[in-house]
Amino acid sequence: MSFLMCTAIFLILWPCAKADCYTRHVVRHFCILIGIQRYSIEQWRDLSGRDTYKVLGMAFRQSELISISLFAIGVACCGVSLQEG
Repeated sequence: MSFLMCTAIFLILWPCAKADCYTRHVVRHFCILIGIQRYSIEQWRDLSGRDTYKVLGMAFRQSELISISLFAIGVACCGVSLQEG
């Protein structure tokens, strides 16, 4: 399943890379899409033995925190580029 999701991400980003988009646009889209992909994969896996971390009163696994961080970095880059004009 992960292979199919990564292939879909590649097919989404490839036209943008070939269309002379700025590198930062491709990177921010990549971070958002990979964050979504990793989080959804982690929900399907059986990780019952892994430790959880409490963040803002919610319990997350380390892999979920990494996924959320990637997504947040991509969204933050979108906000920076909107402010630049």
